[in-house]
Amino acid sequence: MNAYPVQGTGTTPTMSRPSQRLLLIANPAASRVSGRVVDGVHRALSDRFAVEVVSTSTRGHATTLCRRAAQEGWEYVAVLGGDGTHGEAAEGLIGTATALAPLPGGCTNVFARSIGTARMPVEAARSLSAAGLRSRRRVDVGRAAGRCFLFSAGIGATAELMERAARRPRQKGVLRQAAFWLAGVSLVAERRRPRLPAFRVEAAGRVARGVSLIAQNASPLTYLGSRPVDVCHGAGAQTGTFSFTLAHRARAGDVGSTLRRLRTGDAATMLDHPQLEGFTAVAHARVEALDEGPFALELDGTAVGRHTSVELTVAPASLTVVG
Repeated sequence: MNAYPVQGTGTTPTMSRPSQRLLLIANPAASRVSGRVVDGVHRALSDRFAVEVVSTSTRGHATTLCRRAAQEGWEYVAVLGGDGTHGEAAEGLIGTATALAPLPGGCTNVFARSIGTARMPVEAARSLSAAGLRSRRRVDVGRAAGRCFLFSAGIGATAELMERAARRPRQKGVLRQAAFWLAGVSLVAERRRPRLPAFRVEAAGRVARGVSLIAQNASPLTYLGSRPVDVCHGAGAQTGTFSFTLAHRARAGDVGSTLRRLRTGDAATMLDHPQLEGFTAVAHARVEALDEGPFALELDGTAVGRHTSVELTVAPASLTVVG
């Protein structure tokens, strides 16, 4: 592992540590991660743990680091980064006894906030030091297209929005959550009347047609600043299932009225919309593209390409988290 430079330490920690060891993985590319932040987090964690600090260098590196940490018997892996980094870390820890402690270092930090982690990274590290092993719990993990998702999956509108935001990484880093709203405005303005590829979804003994879908396996979502948002009724990180809301069409009027309901943060208000349909307590869903072509897919806010067929599943209580 490559050590992250930590201020105020004369040596690089080694993997040989006593009990209560903690591996701190920092993503230097995340919008809120700097050497000063890493140093503050390291000091806060060192009050309780024997800490080693490493940095990610490429996409997928956090998965490799976490898989190795689990094999070597580390009790904790704290991950300082955004939702994408936390998802990569979870991929390497699913089914192991090593606990993931997500520390907020990205634009939105939805997963960290959904499990009760403090909004600032050093504050979150202090809380982790104070709580120690007492705050461990198992949560569900979703899967789609060969990848895991920790809190949500989106097909159609949100996925196209994430695709657009990803094309402007500098803007995303500066504007943070506002970048997603600007991407949405740009998408609607360009298309004037949004036209999304239609798809067929089969789940819980029902079949429906739609153009956009949001699935939640944790609650709430927090894309609207600090305001909690529930799009899907009955979603939760320890239900053993996921829920999703399907939009049958996306005309300009539908989009406007849906956004107004979204701002309430209430799933029941969302599902009162005549063009939205809710599915609860789902263990498996199959989505297939229709004649309009492949649909866009995003997992935990990261665009993962276009697909003609996707299966959404859930692995109950498969990840240990601290928060």
